[in-house]
Amino acid sequence: MSQISDSLPSVPPAHPCFEALRLAGAELRMGEDAALAGNEGRARVCGRRAVGTFIQTIAPAIAGEYGTHAMANLRAVQADESLPDEIRAMAGRLLGGARSILAEEIYSTDPLGDAIGIIRYFVAALKAPTGTPDAR
Repeated sequence: MSQISDSLPSVPPAHPCFEALRLAGAELRMGEDAALAGNEGRARVCGRRAVGTFIQTIAPAIAGEYGTHAMANLRAVQADESLPDEIRAMAGRLLGGARSILAEEIYSTDPLGDAIGIIRYFVAALKAPTGTPDAR
């Protein structure tokens, strides 16, 4: 098993995040392979797509509108003031790419770690007593 697989929470098949975790895990494993090969840009894209795939898959179970593609998902997470600052910051870092790096703006130096942090937050929120991130 990869380090990425070990970093994601485990949930039972009936949990609303089960399929989302499977799909996000596949993206994160591709990102891990890219990072090991030294392809930071590809790893960053895989981190973004992991969050996007995860959020789009759990969208029916969460309150709020988080968009229909990975970048919109990340922008929505970053802008959602009801989320913890740390989660919003992770989304902001993931939004930064090659242009951000060149312009010395904020970008993620650990895109897979940031993606995992966002995913773990939403899984924990969906385990809350009410079953929705509104229980944050």
